[in-house]
Amino acid sequence: MNRLDTASYYLSYTDFVPIISIPSGIVHLICAIRDRAFGTPPSKSNDPINIFSLTRRKLDNWSHVTKGVLALIPFLGNFILVCKWLKRQDDFSNVSLFLNGHNAFLKEFPKKLFNDKEFLLALFKEKPFCFKTVFGRTPDDIKNDKPFILSLINDKHMTFYAYEILQSLKEDRDIIEALIAKDPVCYQYFQKLPKTFQNDLDIIKKIFAIAKKRDSSYPAFIKHVPNKNILKENEELYITAVSHGIFKFKELDTARQYLLQYGIAAVLHDHHQWHHLPEHLKKNKILLEQLIWFAICNTSVSWEATTNEPWFKQFWNKEAAPPPNRQEAKHMLEPKMQLLLTN
Repeated sequence: MNRLDTASYYLSYTDFVPIISIPSGIVHLICAIRDRAFGTPPSKSNDPINIFSLTRRKLDNWSHVTKGVLALIPFLGNFILVCKWLKRQDDFSNVSLFLNGHNAFLKEFPKKLFNDKEFLLALFKEKPFCFKTVFGRTPDDIKNDKPFILSLINDKHMTFYAYEILQSLKEDRDIIEALIAKDPVCYQYFQKLPKTFQNDLDIIKKIFAIAKKRDSSYPAFIKHVPNKNILKENEELYITAVSHGIFKFKELDTARQYLLQYGIAAVLHDHHQWHHLPEHLKKNKILLEQLIWFAICNTSVSWEATTNEPWFKQFWNKEAAPPPNRQEAKHMLEPKMQLLLTN
């Protein structure tokens, strides 16, 4: 049974109590009120009874009242059940309207639905784009229910987009790691993590592994790592930090200044760091190729300024004039590149 297809699960009651006793109850109450107000006149065999004549005699027998009240109990029960049933039908109408795109009806939901985990799971499956709005209305015990939150994450209902709604579980490592594993854009929310996790190398590495699969520009989130020195503990993170300008080439230790990966990362971020490269890297064919092709694609620097750079002059034949523009340079340099790499 789909919770969202039928109201019977949370809107239904048992069959109504038979109401055949209602007329009897009403008659008994009328008799009781008459006897209590007017009393019961003495009866004589030959005299008619006048029920409207007042008397001082008090009614000692309350059987009419007892029978009337007992007979009306089913009526009152039915009345309450009918009122509640109508309210539930109205609630179900609000749910149906919400599912059909009328999001304003969410505020009309009965509070008990936000405590129903199975209903919430069915609703999130049906309306995934309303997750944050719906989940924001759930009570605190739902927001702090770790197994339930993990199930939402594993089913991909919850992502970092709704992370800020969490309360005590914001700093739970299992929750953070589950979100990272299931959210392909987790790197976009790195700054929302508690500082403890922003400086956690394992967390950074997990996010970095996902980010680099997207595009080379996505690992830029490491710029927001509070303790930058922690990046030095991992070579791949360290090289990426150099390529994003977090560390300058001249700041590297001597051993790393002789490594090709760090040289390429430094000059591709800022070609002016060419001057700080050791001589063997300045003559490296792979580094030179990477730098030239980057210059052809990078339009932020004028082509004239690019052709005057020492690394460009070193690459280009000094006896020939450089190409007049980037487009022509691409066609002219392709065979020269191949020759350079084969020699």
